[in-house]
Amino acid sequence: MNIMNIISIINKKKAKRISDTFFSKEDKQLIDTTIKRVEAKTTGEVVVALVDASDSYKEARILTILVVSLLGALFFEIFFLLCLQQKSEWSYQTSNYFISLLQNTFYQTSLWRFLFWGLLIYFILYIDIIFFKLYPFSRLLISRYRLNDIVRKRALIAFYDNGLYKTVNHTGVLIFLSLLEKRVWIIGDSGIHQKIGQAFWNKCALELTKGIRKGEAVKALCDIIEKCGCQLELHFPIKDNDVDMKNELPDNIIT
Repeated sequence: MNIMNIISIINKKKAKRISDTFFSKEDKQLIDTTIKRVEAKTTGEVVVALVDASDSYKEARILTILVVSLLGALFFEIFFLLCLQQKSEWSYQTSNYFISLLQNTFYQTSLWRFLFWGLLIYFILYIDIIFFKLYPFSRLLISRYRLNDIVRKRALIAFYDNGLYKTVNHTGVLIFLSLLEKRVWIIGDSGIHQKIGQAFWNKCALELTKGIRKGEAVKALCDIIEKCGCQLELHFPIKDNDVDMKNELPDNIIT
């Protein structure tokens, strides 16, 4: 068994998806109940999808590792040289201590020692970030435009992967939450979209985002499900011959 297999086994045992614990068991039951209640009045379907991240952002995470490794190597080099301070001819003025410290570190550091610290830290962080997915650090290096674009594309993939386009009247609605990016994207299939328009979905997504920021994720999500349900009921109500229509899509949160 090689080192990569060992790391993979450790990862499977220790790594947990944030999306699995974002909502409690009681929260999920409340959301499922809300979806069932809404769908009982319409031929439309509402699906909630929750993911840890919409992309792996490998290049951003590698850059994060590189930056932290360089800063860490500098810290260790300063610490190492401070330990040798008594044996050297260093002298500092109290008012310019930090500047003098950096100057002497620059002149007296060893390139090979600096590279050793950097590579050591890089290897440790590589295992941690790539396999245990410490996303928040790399998120700082991703532009807002790219975050929005990636979440939109990932929401579209989720829309088709979960078969929302297969509903009889094209009335599937996806409420997509991506935790790393802290973004919400709502997509309505062509049947309901042409009745409502993009402005309605944008407004709902904004309201849900604000609710999550306030720490009221469950309440905000249920409110948005109700609002989407009202529009579905208005334009695609249950008819007499639709009473026995089977539930076309799952009511539980998809993670």
